[in-house]
Amino acid sequence: QNNGGYGIQEHPYRYAGDIDIARPYAYLVDAVEVINVGNKIPESDAWASRIADIYNKPIVAGSDCHHYGSGYGAGVVLKEIPQDENDLIRILRKNEHSVFGREA
Repeated sequence: QNNGGYGIQEHPYRYAGDIDIARPYAYLVDAVEVINVGNKIPESDAWASRIADIYNKPIVAGSDCHHYGSGYGAGVVLKEIPQDENDLIRILRKNEHSVFGREA
């Protein structure tokens, strides 16, 4: 934060068969990913959402689409189009965006 960055805790609860991790570090970051359609256990997204609430963090969503044609879909809907990465950080810090995807 002090250097202008924006840290996001990606899938703090990751249960996908190949990876089983619980690492809720919301207190260290600016935002928490609460929708990750790559998770095999949908409840893990609800757990992430609770962590974001506890620490009063903005939320984001990710498609976790690492392979073409996987069909996943999740993301963030912004009220304005960022001009660059610094503008994107400014917009996210305002916390006026919404998320879409599973359980959105």
